[in-house]
Amino acid sequence: KYIYPLKKGKVKFLFNLKNFTGFSFINSVGVMSLISVDILMVRVLLSLQDSGIYSTLSVISRTVLFGLTPISSLLLPIAAKKASEGKNHFLVFLKLGLVMVILSSIAIAIFSFFPKFIIHLFSGASHPTTVFLLPIFALCMVLFALNQFLLTYLMSINKQKSNLFLLIIALAQPALI
Repeated sequence: KYIYPLKKGKVKFLFNLKNFTGFSFINSVGVMSLISVDILMVRVLLSLQDSGIYSTLSVISRTVLFGLTPISSLLLPIAAKKASEGKNHFLVFLKLGLVMVILSSIAIAIFSFFPKFIIHLFSGASHPTTVFLLPIFALCMVLFALNQFLLTYLMSINKQKSNLFLLIIALAQPALI
């Protein structure tokens, strides 16, 4: 029922696995929706060439998001354990957050200094617009990764309801586009 069982006098809160599972599902669906629905909407709203350029940029820039996601996955068990033991979990958040910022900066630098090479490597073709827009798309994926990192931290310290905001945004996204 609980990941970390109650220890007498040491535990400030329990990590409820049943409650966590539902909110973890909301988090996963919300993040995947935010990075996928836009491509479907662009296919309907833009010309074939523009939607192809957008899709190429979106798919290539997702490598930044997927490259940073393991840090969020690492944060969850460590911060949850520290929080359940009543230890300083915020220090873990800060340390892994610093790693996240450093790796994000490296990714944005690479995507900014070598956009033509990256686009050619992943798609085989390069359009002048894609070279200019790739760093912006990479920055957007860094922001998604930081959002995911923050939500993972909040889930690990038993504040899972913060994921409801992500669900609301994911549901509203088609209307906002």
